[in-house]
This record gives sequence, structure tokens and C-alpha cells, in this order.
Amino acid sequence: MACPTDPKRKTGWPRPVRALASGIGFSVFGLGSLVLVLLAFPWVRLATRDPARRSRRARRLIERSFRLFIRTLVVLGAIGVEYRHLEKLATPGPKLILANHPSLIDVCLLVSFIPDADCVVKRDAWSNPFLAGVVRAADYIPNDGGEELIETCVARLRAGRTLVLFPEGTRSPKGELRGFKRGAARIALQAGCAVQLVDVACRPPFLGKGDAWYQVPGTLPCYTVTAHEPAVVGVSPGASEASEARRLTREWRRGYEERLGYV
Repeated sequence: MACPTDPKRKTGWPRPVRALASGIGFSVFGLGSLVLVLLAFPWVRLATRDPARRSRRARRLIERSFRLFIRTLVVLGAIGVEYRHLEKLATPGPKLILANHPSLIDVCLLVSFIPDADCVVKRDAWSNPFLAGVVRAADYIPNDGGEELIETCVARLRAGRTLVLFPEGTRSPKGELRGFKRGAARIALQAGCAVQLVDVACRPPFLGKGDAWYQVPGTLPCYTVTAHEPAVVGVSPGASEASEARRLTREWRRGYEERLGYV
């Protein structure tokens, strides 16, 4: 799955072929979603009476399905992918995984290698015909809950779960970051859990905000996903949670800008 290093292979297939490969890959994604919703999840509901165990099984199926989707895109030549320090993603929770969000498939890149990952997902997914059944079966968390959202995230982390969150809230503009929302820092501080930062880079940019699946760049888009060591955060003596949340949010965003070369 590594990105090609040979200069002759970095361009990849001609652009029309890669556009076709992208279309096939997303068709596989849509078909896989229907199979999960119409066949796999109903079977899980019938075979599993405990709701918590039922959602865990659904998340396991989603993890494998996302991995198949990413591998399909790679095999077809639509994208290249390189994971760095992948083993760090598999360390057990409780932990909060934070990542920047340059493209549409970032959540697939992450969840496909994180066991039993909870996710904070845009509310729009609950009305998307391909995603609604998936997010409900997995018991994912909609991102429009305000204080209730923070309480839900903290409760799941305290229960030992791993939670994936994009602090920007939506996809980044090309070549820069959006402002980070302080909710991520508040969740980490209240839960007292480890925070793991993950850098997602895609060069040249692909599937960014407003881009369609067929708008492929001139050369093969290569994703690099880099996982860092988890670190526990807490409120410093004499500081307030609000001030610490502001500080952490600034530090996280500045670190991403430096590592991704945006400054």
C-alpha cells in the first residue's frame, strides 16, 4: 500500500483511467454500504441481543469494510497510501485520536486500522442514504450536540473506548487548516485520557472540500498517515479548564501546521 518511490511510477495511470478507477472504488463503497445495511447489520441484530455487543460487532464490520475500500482504491491505482507507525494506532483505549481532515476518505484511512473505534460524525450522515444505516448501527456520535456532545464523548472515553475526532469539524481548505474547535481539548481534559495526534497528508490534494470523485489531479494522489505517541493531558495547577483548552487547541493546531509544512 506504500506510495511509489520510483519517479516513473509517481504519475500513476493517465488521468482518465484514474478517474474511472476512483468511480469504481466509490461504487464499491456504495455497494458495500448497502450490503452492510441490508444484510450484515440485520443479521447482527438478530444474532446479538446485547446492544453494546451489537454495536461492537457493527464497528468491527465497518473497520473491515473501510479497509477493503481503501485497498480497492490502491489496487485500482486511484491513490497511493503510506502508513507510518501504524502499530501506535492499535494501542488500546481509553484515548482520543485527533487528526487533520484534508480529504473525504480520511475517516476510512483511520478507522480501517483502529480496533473498535468510536467516531464523531457530521449530522448530515444520518440523512445520507448510504451512511445513515452505518452510523446508526455503529452507534457513532453526531457532531451537533453542544454540551451534550462533550458529555457523551467524555462518557465513552471513561468507559475505556477509543474516539476519533477531527478538530476542524469539516474538511480543510487546500494547503491550510481551518480553526480548531476547543471541544476536542475540553473532552480530553474532562476525560483525563491520552490524546493521540495523527497527521494526514495528501499530495497532490484529492477529494478536498467541494471536490467530486472524478476530479483527479494530474499525478497519483499519495496519502501519508503518521501516528504519534499518545500523551495524557490534564489541567495545570492554578489554571482553569477553559484556559488550558485554549492553550492546547493553539498548540495542537500550530504543531499540525509545522509538521504539514503549512507555515
